[in-house]
Amino acid sequence: MITSINKISLKNNKLVLQILNNFSMNKLLTFCLLSTFACQEKPPISENEKENLSSTSVSTVNRNDLVTENNVKYHQFKADTLTNLNIPGFEILASYQLKNVKIAEGYYKPVDGIMVAPDTERDQGRRLLILNNKNEIISKSKGVGEVYLNQPYFYKNDANENILIVCQLAYEYYFGAEAYLLQNDRLKYLGNIDIESKSMEIPLLDILRIKENKKIITFSFESDSILLKPGDKDELVRNNNLRYEYDYKTFRLKK
Repeated sequence: MITSINKISLKNNKLVLQILNNFSMNKLLTFCLLSTFACQEKPPISENEKENLSSTSVSTVNRNDLVTENNVKYHQFKADTLTNLNIPGFEILASYQLKNVKIAEGYYKPVDGIMVAPDTERDQGRRLLILNNKNEIISKSKGVGEVYLNQPYFYKNDANENILIVCQLAYEYYFGAEAYLLQNDRLKYLGNIDIESKSMEIPLLDILRIKENKKIITFSFESDSILLKPGDKDELVRNNNLRYEYDYKTFRLKK
């Protein structure tokens, strides 16, 4: 009887040991598999993935610094021309319709060779007038003197209602431009663009590029070299991102 019990006990012990061995082997196998996956070498990150990761990181830290993503380009467009506009005492050389306003380019006519108001010694010559639908003058630019050319070109973008007017200036040669912002039917003078292309026979408007983000309107120039102070110092310089910037307060040259 005792012998039978011992045999049964021995069998049970062997069974328990077998179960324990199997369990240990399974755990060991699982551990080995997990270790293999964990230690497996990851493929190298491609350059595109690096750029994407870098861009994502910067965006997370400071999204406002990525101004290039918010740049809006201005494109030149042709405004409708007017042929029957009449302004007493004002010689109209060109006139246009822009939404709710009319724009006239010309000068106040002297009387018997004498300057008349509103011209003054410091504010005379060709200029822009902004008129409402009743042909009433609601805004005007300062006179640019007795230049041969003060031709307006119009620019707009697809993000807001702003319209930029850039007037090419010339005597016998081109010598820069005047920049204006037409906003809410009012004309705001930005400043003088004292630059021309490296050949003064090619107008500034051919190389001018304009873009805007939420804070700055940038006037840049698509040319390897440009002429500073045309008609005065005629300083030819390399174009290392030379540009004018308007921050809705000041208009300045950036070198």
